[in-house]
Amino acid sequence: MKNQRRIIRRRLFGAAKLLLFTLLLVSSAYGMVSFAQTIVNGRVGEDAAIVDVHTGYEYELPAVEYEEEIAEESFTPTPPAQNPPTPSPQTAPPTPPAQTPPTQNQNEDWRLKLVNAQNLLPANFSPPLATLPNGLQFDSRAIGQLNAMLAAMRNQGLSPVVSSAHRSIARQTELFNNRVTQLRGTGLTQQQAEQEAARRIARPGTSEHNLGLAVDIVDLTYQNLTDNQANTPVGQWLYRNSADFGFILRYGRGTEHITGIVFEPWHFRYVGVEAAREITSRGITLEEFLS
Repeated sequence: MKNQRRIIRRRLFGAAKLLLFTLLLVSSAYGMVSFAQTIVNGRVGEDAAIVDVHTGYEYELPAVEYEEEIAEESFTPTPPAQNPPTPSPQTAPPTPPAQTPPTQNQNEDWRLKLVNAQNLLPANFSPPLATLPNGLQFDSRAIGQLNAMLAAMRNQGLSPVVSSAHRSIARQTELFNNRVTQLRGTGLTQQQAEQEAARRIARPGTSEHNLGLAVDIVDLTYQNLTDNQANTPVGQWLYRNSADFGFILRYGRGTEHITGIVFEPWHFRYVGVEAAREITSRGITLEEFLS
């Protein structure tokens, strides 16, 4: 009797397991149909998922891969849009590096760089600089020649004073605006004041002082920036000998129609010994030498 009961329980247990297994298969099949139907209906998006209501399992869907496949299947060529949409971060090409605007001649000799009202320096121009004994700065590539010239004058008993050397574009702007304000006080209009100021003080970016290769040298006994500076011992020595050290009197008498700057017997520009000697011997300006 006990053996018969055991047999009956085993058979019932086996039937129950078979029934449970069958129910699981049916439920899984139903869930897969729902899953496939969702894909066909196109209800897949970013972070999409399907929950099988029968089993409670959640199926995550690869939204990006699905969208790429649909795009390939339904692609039809269209004319390019006038303003194409910005590509997504996944496909956006790398941003090219910013391009630096070319100078007037990128292969030019740095010693002969022309700076005037028609040839402006870029706003971010910054030459290599070294410091003079009085704290002013000059182009480091030519400061040796400047110091040698000053030493030669002192050895002959002269007293040269460097009153101005490199000047930043920001400082140039300040000086120019101050001069314009002074001239406005005399009754000139803004335009008239700027034009008059530009005859003595170069507009920002057009001054050789911004370049770092120009220097104002005066005599210790007479430090006024007037035409009389040409008559001082220092002024006369520079006029005769500066070319041997690579410097020229940049704004000579009677050359304003070429340079745009009035006579400045204190303003000397480094151009190198060879060019300085030719410019001085021919009595020409840097503009004429480079033309």
